[in-house]
Amino acid sequence: KSAIWERVYREGSWTPNSEVTKYQEDQAINGFSLTTDAGGTLHLAWSEGVMVDNAHSDLQIRYQTGSGKTWGPEQEVHTSTAASRHPLAGMGEKKAYIVWQEIFAAGGPLDDHEVFVSHQVDDPPKFYHSYLPLIGNESTSTNYPP
Repeated sequence: KSAIWERVYREGSWTPNSEVTKYQEDQAINGFSLTTDAGGTLHLAWSEGVMVDNAHSDLQIRYQTGSGKTWGPEQEVHTSTAASRHPLAGMGEKKAYIVWQEIFAAGGPLDDHEVFVSHQVDDPPKFYHSYLPLIGNESTSTNYPP
């Protein structure tokens, strides 16, 4: 069973294992990142897809906040036809940022890589995406509307 679990050290002992992510049939967690803001809120980003023939497939970026006692609802940050991997969560001025890599496999091994960044806007927080071209990539930066 692939999932993100937590245990909290509280009052001298660890709490029991608790599943953070909602389990889905054949779920595959590929990677995650956890950070905290100045107020102590946890910010969790992860790459999730499904297992197909023992390989991760359909990897998308998800996000969730937590208080250390409970977790808020899951948010789907980004979906694409590429594999969304290696999320990294960070904090700016009262905004969560997530950076990840999109990997396109056109005809064989991983042929093309692109980097995206997403940051929270509005209330309730939604994510706004931007493409970050890699050095040496001839593409230009493209912003995607929220």
